[in-house]
Amino acid sequence: MTTNPSWNLSRLPSPLGQMLLVTDARHAIRALDFADHESHLQRALREQYGQVDLVGAPAPPAIADALARYFAGDRQALDALPVATRGTPLQE
Repeated sequence: MTTNPSWNLSRLPSPLGQMLLVTDARHAIRALDFADHESHLQRALREQYGQVDLVGAPAPPAIADALARYFAGDRQALDALPVATRGTPLQE
């Protein structure tokens, strides 16, 4: 029997509106989108990973801080964040 991955879903403020952040147990970013695109995010996760259980949780502090710095103008703030996505090389 295969179990569904269980990932964290966090809601973060941004100057452009609330964002949705999906992270795994290692705090790697699996998805990031705006809250008004939640249905698209859910569909994309299903297409890429199959059924995923999302659990509401606070954002990992390092990621929340990096996103805040990015929106404050630090264009390199996101460079060191761990990302684990599936897709073509262009999508990744």
